[in-house]
Amino acid sequence: MILALVVGLCWQAVPLQAVPLQAAPLRAASLRATPLTVAAASSLQLALRDFAEIFRAHSGVRPLLVFGSSGNLARQMEYGAPYDLFLSADEGWVAYLVEKGVLAPRSVTVYAQGRLALVLHPPLAFAPEWASADTRALALLRGKAVRHISLASPAHAPYGIAARQALTRAGMWAGLRGKLVYGENVRQALTFVETGNAEAGFTAEAIARGTRLQWLPVDGTLYSPIRQALGLRRDTPMREAAQQFVALLLAARGRALLARYGLALGASTTEGKSR
Repeated sequence: MILALVVGLCWQAVPLQAVPLQAAPLRAASLRATPLTVAAASSLQLALRDFAEIFRAHSGVRPLLVFGSSGNLARQMEYGAPYDLFLSADEGWVAYLVEKGVLAPRSVTVYAQGRLALVLHPPLAFAPEWASADTRALALLRGKAVRHISLASPAHAPYGIAARQALTRAGMWAGLRGKLVYGENVRQALTFVETGNAEAGFTAEAIARGTRLQWLPVDGTLYSPIRQALGLRRDTPMREAAQQFVALLLAARGRALLARYGLALGASTTEGKSR
């Protein structure tokens, strides 16, 4: 339970997806009782849960991870949510918080490029020879077997925007709008497919890699690059720990971990494999 902002600018305790880790022996007493609170896009759930263990062992600081759509987290920070560090699924929401005076401008950096994925629920399947979900694969969505297609809401989720772009460039957005169901974030969009409530769905490759369903990366020419940025809260009391977190994430070990989940700067958006 952490404090989160709700409508009317009133504060109350609400459950969020947070992952507290047990603290290791610390070098600084001031860090012993205070966790580093990291607000991160839902597409980072798998990668950051692994990275949190690395960071805790490296720094002795206990990280608290809070996941949600980038837009929702940004709005929470705008109205005072006490997150020390923000990892967005795009650059836009980070720039928004810099403009609002919430994030320190000099702390902003692009840490990865994300990739959109299309996930199918059986018995739907991709052709074995398809390396990516191009217009041929997207044509499956027109079939009668597909009644619902899930995606994160484009109103506040960068991967939802990318999914809308992909369908629009493929000339399919208007024709499929009656089938679309919206999740709060990419994790929920994936859950719709995993539970069979949607026959197909768009999500982030970074979490599609953790599903047992068949998936393919969406052809990168169908959507704009998803450049994912981060920034430190301007008045965070955990500046040193936040800077250590970022430095380790951008170092070789952090980049290797991100790459395992399809998050790498300069990575091709058409490579990948189905599962």
